[in-house]
Amino acid sequence: MHKKHIRERIKRILESYDGPTIERTSERIRERLYASSWWKEADTILLYLCFRTEVITDHLVEAAISQGKQVGAPRVEGEQIRFYSIRSITDDCELSSMGIREPCAGSPPLDPIVLKGKRVLAIVPGRAFDRNGNRIGWGGGYYDRWIRSARSETELQFTAVALCFHDQVLSDLPSGPSDEPVDAVITERETISWEGRP
Repeated sequence: MHKKHIRERIKRILESYDGPTIERTSERIRERLYASSWWKEADTILLYLCFRTEVITDHLVEAAISQGKQVGAPRVEGEQIRFYSIRSITDDCELSSMGIREPCAGSPPLDPIVLKGKRVLAIVPGRAFDRNGNRIGWGGGYYDRWIRSARSETELQFTAVALCFHDQVLSDLPSGPSDEPVDAVITERETISWEGRP
């Protein structure tokens, strides 16, 4: 199946979810994340700020800060995303022209080179995932390019974990040379990992 058709199929499924379902299911997914070694061991959490029918990530910011972790969120800059330090979504973020929350201009940058020597957990969004770690985003390739850059920093301990609803996990997805897989996928039902770690 073509990526465009997969995006449309998953979009229809997610639009059938009501608010309470998204809230309840997101909470179960977050609890699985908190119990993981990736979360417990991370110094820095880089995460997307949820939009529409994505798994709700707002609570992750407060949880990470309370545990003494550094938190970063992305801004789209041209053809790239860059992560910037935040401590509060309310105080440190603004709405982009697309209506997506992002760190305010002038926030401290958290580029891979700045994070050398850190244990970084990146919480990655996406439209669909498969059981081999492949990911389909929204078509811009922003996260593929950023993950590739982060993985090229040899002194960066980097793990990319996707949070998604069970309905977003398919048996197999098309994948090309520009696509970057994730290291694990966490849904409300299971944690799928390719690192052999709980």
